Amino acid sequence: MNLPPLPPLDLHTLAFVLGLGSVLQVLALYGQYRSNASRAGLGSWTLGSLALVLAFAANALRGVPALSPYAIVANNVLFMAGAALNYVGVLKFFDRKPPAAVLG
Repeated sequence: MNLPPLPPLDLHTLAFVLGLGSVLQVLALYGQYRSNASRAGLGSWTLGSLALVLAFAANALRGVPALSPYAIVANNVLFMAGAALNYVGVLKFFDRKPPAAVLG
């Protein structure tokens, strides 16, 4: 069975699709948060997903020479903040306290 080779992966397209998926995730999680705000962790998940959307936007700005240094810093900070907020959301969802190191 001889399969044709796959086309090369375009990282900008992949980042755009992941960012678009994150936007949809923010909308869905925000709707869940508004309808069931008493559920622990949904607020952190929503903010974490929003941080990831902003991180993907900052990633797109890395190609602009004047903004590149700022976009790189914003990209890294927002990705880390998004991951930390998602982690805190999971811990809250399962009624566990986040470690103090994560909360800063």
